[in-house]
Amino acid sequence: MSSKKIYHKGIWMVGLIIIGLTNSCKKMVEVKPVGSIPTSVAYSTEANIAASVNGIYYTLQQQGTIYNSSYNSIFPLLSDEASIGNTSTVQYLQFGNSNITSDNYLISGFWSNCYATIYQANLLLENVSGNTGINATNKNQWLGEARFLRAYSYFILTQYFGKVPLATTSDYKTNNSLARSDTATINKFIISELEAAATLLPDGYSAYNNNRTRACKQTAQALLAREYLYRGDWAKAEANATLLINNSTFSLPGDLNNALVSNSVESIWEIAFSQKNQNYTAYNLVPFGPYAPPVVPSTKLVNAFETGDKRKDVYLEPIPADPSFYIMYKWHDQTNLADQPKILRLSEMYLIRAEARLNQNNLSGAAQDINTIRNRAGLANTTATTQANLMSAVMQERFVELCFEGDRWLDLIRTGQANIVLSAFKGSSWKSSDQLLPIPATEIGNNPNLGPQNPGY
Repeated sequence: MSSKKIYHKGIWMVGLIIIGLTNSCKKMVEVKPVGSIPTSVAYSTEANIAASVNGIYYTLQQQGTIYNSSYNSIFPLLSDEASIGNTSTVQYLQFGNSNITSDNYLISGFWSNCYATIYQANLLLENVSGNTGINATNKNQWLGEARFLRAYSYFILTQYFGKVPLATTSDYKTNNSLARSDTATINKFIISELEAAATLLPDGYSAYNNNRTRACKQTAQALLAREYLYRGDWAKAEANATLLINNSTFSLPGDLNNALVSNSVESIWEIAFSQKNQNYTAYNLVPFGPYAPPVVPSTKLVNAFETGDKRKDVYLEPIPADPSFYIMYKWHDQTNLADQPKILRLSEMYLIRAEARLNQNNLSGAAQDINTIRNRAGLANTTATTQANLMSAVMQERFVELCFEGDRWLDLIRTGQANIVLSAFKGSSWKSSDQLLPIPATEIGNNPNLGPQNPGY
């Protein structure tokens, strides 16, 4: 067992509560243009445009409940990778019991977070696309970043809510009366945006001082690989994943700890925090002294690591006072709160390619990709040889490798395993209609065109 320091929670929990209460009051597609800088000024110079792009990233990571609080800590409770620890917070318990009400501030923050990001991207695209007075390279980069961030926001929105409004304008009056578009339309839009972004964005991270928290061509390619996998376009999923695997910019560090550090050579895209003490995810995952934190890795996840799997020692940590409980150690820096969420990693590309190859009957190629991930973790090659067994091996590696990174819930839904797996894990609290989150009640109240609530809510 590696030596790790478990930090203690303190007054920052108050900040988390305040953030949650503040975000519960936010509205969504009704994102009105606010601020002291007129649009004519905000996009009048390259410096101002660059600042506006930074503002889109800031909104994604800080203005709601996604990456500074709940996405990597509370949302795992939807699946079988996490369990309730030491908390009586109603909103958390709802996630754990799959009984989420439409006034849950976490889903309201998630929804508003995404659409605020989309709104800012729309505004930038409208005001920069026709600007012929700026450097062409910079312009392409900014447009590419806006299109990527807009596509990513729609990707996670439709995964959790299904049909959502497709807002492509900054006219908030238009946006606030939009009906929900079907998922096929949303997914087609996501693909077209990512393909366009891949042609506009810079090749590699040199434009960002080698910081992997900004979108480049490879970031768009990686998200395309994931989107094509989810859509069952196996050939394109394999092709895009291969682009990342063959790119010397990325590698799998032999020391798994180096996969978790900021700007890891394995990272394709991370979320940065613009100020110290902004990432509150750790407060949901690190214990109060000897007590379990609000969210803990499930016993199922803990037991899913095979004997000799190095990832168990790196990703998990037993609580000293009660070794039967573990904490998720991917989020541990409670001194600086500087852990940067890993949204896209090279390890996922190998597993995407393995799954895509399996669905094209390339069993040997799939096994090679599975073994790359297993061998890095100190495990022997897979013994699976049939397509069914190899698919189980892929899902096993996704379960343990990508735990608490936002993948498990989506994997269960997209592969049709949610009912079987979660009815066994959650018992009678699970209903088949729980596969979509409820639309926030305030949004349906503000916009009747959103239609009825998702089934089950």
